[in-house]
Amino acid sequence: IIDNIGNYILLCESVNKSISNQYITKKLTSYNIIIAKDKILQTDINTVDFVKFEKDRQGYIKDRQHEIATRIRDTLPLGKVLVI
Repeated sequence: IIDNIGNYILLCESVNKSISNQYITKKLTSYNIIIAKDKILQTDINTVDFVKFEKDRQGYIKDRQHEIATRIRDTLPLGKVLVI
């Protein structure tokens, strides 16, 4: 689940695909429009620090994956089953 999150922002697959397959910083304007329209997406988990991302790409991605996995595990009813 965690490895398949589109650009490490929690968007459904169809929305992510509609933005096209470009580098995440090229999609920033589109992401900001989508997130502004959806209160569920207006959470700290969807806030990407692009400065950190540009400096420490893989490290930042791994940190976000860990954070997302931890939240899924701790908050969803079947989270402990989904994230081992």
